[in-house]
Amino acid sequence: MYSCMVLRLRPIWFRAHQAGRAAPLRIGYARVSGSGQRTRLQLHALSSADCDVIYCDKAKGTDLDRAGLEEALLCCRQGDEFIMWKLDRLSRRQLHVVQILEFLVACGVSFRIIEGIGSSIDANEPEGRTLIGMLAAFGEYEWELVRARTRAGIAGSRSDLWRRIERRQVDRIHREAAHRRGSHQARSRNEA
Repeated sequence: MYSCMVLRLRPIWFRAHQAGRAAPLRIGYARVSGSGQRTRLQLHALSSADCDVIYCDKAKGTDLDRAGLEEALLCCRQGDEFIMWKLDRLSRRQLHVVQILEFLVACGVSFRIIEGIGSSIDANEPEGRTLIGMLAAFGEYEWELVRARTRAGIAGSRSDLWRRIERRQVDRIHREAAHRRGSHQARSRNEA
């Protein structure tokens, strides 16, 4: 159902050959939630940030199993840079964001957010990682609020629908009863 895409924007081996050693990579990651959404804006921003490789996913932000993200993280080596368009594109779960940051720090990979809240935070310092963790907590809180409002809206719509259905049934029953009374009264008059 969900798909993963990898874009190689420039020949990586050419950069590494120019440097005379294994040059650090700039690894970009883009994600959209649904099939109706496009990654165009994210891809443009990541390519403008000189990413060598961009991994893309079409998956929910709460899904932990995303092929593109897994491949992007497995591709990371010490000295590489992991680049995101916005923090909420990484995950909607605070725990997941913190785990990914810990993994990147353990691998010696720097982390950068291009736009939005968190773009001015240095995620390579402990203070920056703390702030990103707090931003991820607020993002998860926002996501939970949206879910709760959506559920409440759906429940309200369902109850409105049931009220309308019940109202129609009651109206139909009253009409039928009135019709029966009217026809019964008409028969009584005819017999008299």
